[in-house]
Amino acid sequence: MTRQKLRLRDETRDADLFVWLDTLLRDLRHAARSLRRRPAFVATALASLALGIGANSAIFSVVDAALLRPLPIPDSGRLVMVKEFKGSESSGGNPQRLRDWATQVDAFLAAAAFYGESVIWRSNGGPVRLQMVRTFGDIFPVLAVAPALGRAFTAAETRGLGAPVVLLSDAAWRRHFSADPRMMQRSIVLSGTAFTIIGVMPPSLQYPEEADVWSPGPADVQNASRQAGFLDTIGRLKPGVSLQLAQTTVETVAARLRQQYPATDRALHARVVPLQEEVAGEARTPLLVLLGAAGCVLLLTCVNLTSLLLARAGERAREASIRAALGAGRGGLVRLFLLESGLLALAGAGLSLLAALFGIDLLKSLLPQDLPRLGSASLDVRVLVFTALLALSCALFFGLAPAWRASRINFAAGLKEGGSGATAVRRDSWFRGLLVVVQVALSVVLVVGAALLAITFQKLRQTPLGFRPQQVLVVMVEQPWNTAKPELDRFQSALLERFRAIPGVRTAGFADRLPLEGGSQTGPVQIQGRTLPPALESAAAGRRAYGGDYFQAMNIPLLQGSWPVRKDQVLINRTFAERYLAGTNPVGQHVTFDRKNPKWLEVTGVVGDTRKSVEKSADAEVYADMSTVYWPMARYALRAQGDPTALTRAVREGIQAVDPTFIPSAIRTMDEGIDRSVSSQKTRASLIGGFALAALLLACVGIYGLLAGDVTQRRQEIGLRIALGARPADIFSLTMWRGLRLAVLGLTLGLGAAYALSSALGSLLYGVQPGNPLVYAAGCAVALSAASLACLLPARRAVRTDPISSLRHE
Repeated sequence: MTRQKLRLRDETRDADLFVWLDTLLRDLRHAARSLRRRPAFVATALASLALGIGANSAIFSVVDAALLRPLPIPDSGRLVMVKEFKGSESSGGNPQRLRDWATQVDAFLAAAAFYGESVIWRSNGGPVRLQMVRTFGDIFPVLAVAPALGRAFTAAETRGLGAPVVLLSDAAWRRHFSADPRMMQRSIVLSGTAFTIIGVMPPSLQYPEEADVWSPGPADVQNASRQAGFLDTIGRLKPGVSLQLAQTTVETVAARLRQQYPATDRALHARVVPLQEEVAGEARTPLLVLLGAAGCVLLLTCVNLTSLLLARAGERAREASIRAALGAGRGGLVRLFLLESGLLALAGAGLSLLAALFGIDLLKSLLPQDLPRLGSASLDVRVLVFTALLALSCALFFGLAPAWRASRINFAAGLKEGGSGATAVRRDSWFRGLLVVVQVALSVVLVVGAALLAITFQKLRQTPLGFRPQQVLVVMVEQPWNTAKPELDRFQSALLERFRAIPGVRTAGFADRLPLEGGSQTGPVQIQGRTLPPALESAAAGRRAYGGDYFQAMNIPLLQGSWPVRKDQVLINRTFAERYLAGTNPVGQHVTFDRKNPKWLEVTGVVGDTRKSVEKSADAEVYADMSTVYWPMARYALRAQGDPTALTRAVREGIQAVDPTFIPSAIRTMDEGIDRSVSSQKTRASLIGGFALAALLLACVGIYGLLAGDVTQRRQEIGLRIALGARPADIFSLTMWRGLRLAVLGLTLGLGAAYALSSALGSLLYGVQPGNPLVYAAGCAVALSAASLACLLPARRAVRTDPISSLRHE
């Protein structure tokens, strides 16, 4: 008997399941037929969803690659970077302090450091520039990787002793050596030095991202002084050690070093930062802002679809009543409406994948190329899952309201003659009006954000830079850090003479770094015969190097004094003079960066300030002759008589004449350099501006749809008003006020939300305050103008209502 009951229960369950599946399939077919009867609506909905979801998926792929995806290093969450500071100024590490961190910080399982340099390999196809990572300490236990082919560095090689050896990255091995395993133990000449290839790194290792080859730092650089600052120091935390504990331990060691080495580490401070966060750098906020803007546009799309589907549900009240009378029930109606929304979202998600593919390629071309891991952004499984979740959320968002509306239909009223849903549509009008308010508010937020970013870009382009970039050609030259000083001076001087001899060059010079390229070497400075305040005594001033007619080529003015004529004479900029020598004549003063064995340098003149970046004002800087310092990077500035790009071929020929194996890092005009420095701001302003425009259009469509439906449903009322003597102006203003009232409410909420969210844009703005009232007023005017245009067509349609035909219409 028990067995028979079990068999009957299984048969009943199978039958119920079959019936449920059959009902679901029938509802799916009906939903598909219902959508097919509204091709214009379906096409609009699919296009909106495809663009909205596709834009979010494309931006998410970049956000995921840059911010969310773990670094391609085993257990990368345990990796940290030790950020060193001298006072308030950021400073790189050095080999001696690396040994202190590695041996004295108990929180570290291991610590190592590296710096990058550019080297030239003369291949059979010509010279090729490669990026070399110079390592200090045993870096591979820190990264938890081992060569996929060959061997790692020995203990002696790690210290820079013995014959130079090199490890290839997997990408370089495949790209330049056709993945030939016979390359092991062969010699390769990089920038004049022969290296032995001892192995190939695994393809999973992509940090640092641009690395082509790995080699230990040269022996002389391994013993650099404690005053140097050129290394990125990374450590692997021991299991169970928190970031807070590591920070406490590092700061304890830093305090000990300040006492032990007062000459070099007196102002030393250190901070432990997760490596993932350091790699993301300043890209986090801009990318999240872009993702938020794209999300707002998708939300607006869903709001529009909700409004359209609500109106359609009201119009289908009679159909729903008939289906209910035939036995569909309220649950069946809810399922039918949800299935229609699900089909729309599913089809929109499918089309959005095509939009996302195009969007990812577009973002890769628009976004700054130094964005971390931009090249790895792709339509992978994580992005597909994000797209699927987004489509499901959209289906629920714009499907629940119509489904809920269907479940509350008065079936008896719907079956009556004339019960076509007009009453239901009017009853839903308040909710659709609320959706319009939300649309306007979101569009105002995006318009204000876009306006703030556009003003930022305009201000950056108008910022005085301290030099004249027009007609300047820049040639970037980099040599290995172990290049002998005499050879370095000879090469730099020979290049300068070649460039000066090029027809069309008015004047030429070079410097360690050009304006807008970031900082330079820094260190505390002393003034002979003066006692500096404690804040200045520990502050770091820039130590710049120049050669030739650099200031004339860049058109940087000499404000006071004269140009140096000896190697022990220097120039200072205006900020240095005002900060360190206020109230005195700076000409004739003596300064030094070496407090232990001071070599006093005479100040002969004061030059104008130039910016390290477009957003940052000038720092205090001292300019010394390039021959008095060791700096293997030089930026040549050639002021042309006409178009600077016409000099490019002659510049390349001049470089080949000096050294046939050498190729420059880059040749471009100074104007191009300025464009590159503000490209990220331009991209942000353009993308947010595009999203704001789309948001305004969607908000206008929402207002138009609401008013157009309202005019249609109130046709008899309007006709009656006209018949009773209402003037066209009265009908026009009545209809316009209906839409503008919602727009004003949305504007009020949007302005408040924009002000509340403006702090998120603070780090992205320049020359404009987040709460600038003029920006908000302009955003309000734009949104109100767009809303007025959206109200205009329905208002004109209401004015043209024929009272006779409308009173006959049921």
